[in-house]
Amino acid sequence: MYRKTIRHLLPLIIILTIFVTQANLIKAESPGTNIHVDHIAGGLEKVQEKITLFFKFNSTDKAKYEEFLANKRLAELKYIIDNNLIDYVEEVGSRYETYIGSLTNFVVDKKVISEKDNLFKMYSDHQKILEEISKKFEHDSGWWLVIQHDININKISADRVRKL
Repeated sequence: MYRKTIRHLLPLIIILTIFVTQANLIKAESPGTNIHVDHIAGGLEKVQEKITLFFKFNSTDKAKYEEFLANKRLAELKYIIDNNLIDYVEEVGSRYETYIGSLTNFVVDKKVISEKDNLFKMYSDHQKILEEISKKFEHDSGWWLVIQHDININKISADRVRKL
């Protein structure tokens, strides 16, 4: 019985997920990233992103989508700073690191050379934005350290891709 229900619902879930995800991609601006967010991604939105990523069968397409997601996580970080939602800095900063790391690992492991130049530009743009964000916090404060960690991860990721 359970299998029949899943078999009937799965196509509907996939179609709805793709439709909603594509709608989110259109609305989803941070300088240098061309993405505007007005909220922090919730659980359902992140699941939709994972499903969309699953349906990217070409390595280049996956890398481009992961790059989009990394840009989106940076836009979320900028959003919370600009809107003084300081309680979320650690959570969103950590999420940004995870997405940058995932993107870098994928590109390096799969040797997606075609995305190398795009990633260097992205890392450079992100570096500038992160440095501006870090100036908004007192030096050596907890939030400043979170942003510094993002800056360091960004530099390490750029170095890893450079060696590709």
